[in-house]
Amino acid sequence: ERRLAFRCPRKLGWVRVVDSPQAEIDRIEFGPDALEISRDAFVEVIGTSRGAIKSALMQQKKLAGIGNLWSDEILFRLGIDPQRKGTKLDEGQLGEMYDAMRDILRAVVDTQADYSKLPECWLIHTRDEGAECPQCGGTMTRVWKGRKGGAARLVCSRAKTKAGCDYRTVHVEQAERALADNASWIEAHA
Repeated sequence: ERRLAFRCPRKLGWVRVVDSPQAEIDRIEFGPDALEISRDAFVEVIGTSRGAIKSALMQQKKLAGIGNLWSDEILFRLGIDPQRKGTKLDEGQLGEMYDAMRDILRAVVDTQADYSKLPECWLIHTRDEGAECPQCGGTMTRVWKGRKGGAARLVCSRAKTKAGCDYRTVHVEQAERALADNASWIEAHA
């Protein structure tokens, strides 16, 4: 039985008919699926990353299934700076990241990636340029990394002011409040 394989990094994808999905995954050398990896394997793979934690989460050869949107959501939920190195996170923080990753990805799968069905406090709802910053109420603006057409990120317009807002940095109280607000939703979808 033949299958259709689709790969779309940064919306520059390809479609191919394959005889074996697993053989195609092996050929591309994807890492373990983010929803199937064990906690210990996750801690080992991500915790030994010497680069930025956001990049480590998105490296499909380390861990398959997490892209830009969901790596941001995971780090936002935990209040972890995306530039922090994996080696600078302790085992407890990596365990919390594993739990957040699974909760977020399960919710995305359960809702068939219909963003309108995801909790309002999620970062996904503020990813549009001009949206309100979830931390300080400033305006989100798009900043291009490298050349235009490359990776873009959204930052709070107040990031360049003396106030120095960084929309990806969440105070512990905010993270706890977001988790408390969504505890019943997370529990129902676990």
